Amino acid sequence: MSDIDNTGQDDADTDAEVTADEDDGYQVGYGKPPRHSQFKKGGAGNPGRRKKATPSLNQVVSEALNEQVVVTQGGKRYTISKLRAALTQTVNQAASGDLRATKVLLELARHVDQEAALADVLSSAVAAQVVMIELPSNGR
Repeated sequence: MSDIDNTGQDDADTDAEVTADEDDGYQVGYGKPPRHSQFKKGGAGNPGRRKKATPSLNQVVSEALNEQVVVTQGGKRYTISKLRAALTQTVNQAASGDLRATKVLLELARHVDQEAALADVLSSAVAAQVVMIELPSNGR
């Protein structure tokens, strides 16, 4: 069996041949797909694209606490984070005798002290390691 069909042309020639679109002379070929398979105008180039990841609970809480709010203190307006506003309210409630706010504030202070102590331990450990490292001599 030969590669020549009944029209007298090789199959390889017809595969590599560039075909013309009948409407407006558009040449279909390498890098020029047929018009019916091109992206439609106004549509997304990749409608099935990868979706954004669902934010973690830490991200959501962090974003919520870092949002800015406007507060008025002593007749002046300040823009502060929601975290600072909530902490200020808790401190004020504890100062006015609210036992629940006092408990929350003491628990928070205990956590802050633990983190500070841990930071001190880590920094002293790093300092001890730095002292133990010998610097190379200059050969003098």
